[in-house]
Amino acid sequence: MKVPHIYAKDIIGGISKGQVEEAVKDFDIDQFFDNRKKLAQRYVDFLRWNDLEPSDHLEKQARQ
Repeated sequence: MKVPHIYAKDIIGGISKGQVEEAVKDFDIDQFFDNRKKLAQRYVDFLRWNDLEPSDHLEKQARQ
């Protein structure tokens, strides 16, 4: 989902402020929201193709 992350195996001894800053330095909030909208639309389409009704919340996410 294009969310900043750190693998647990990389921080076994704890995590520093610098590691957190490094993980989020290239985070693009616009790209995150664009991707979330696309994924929501895919789920809406999938549900409808299978004769299921998507939730209002999911449909709203797909339209934003």
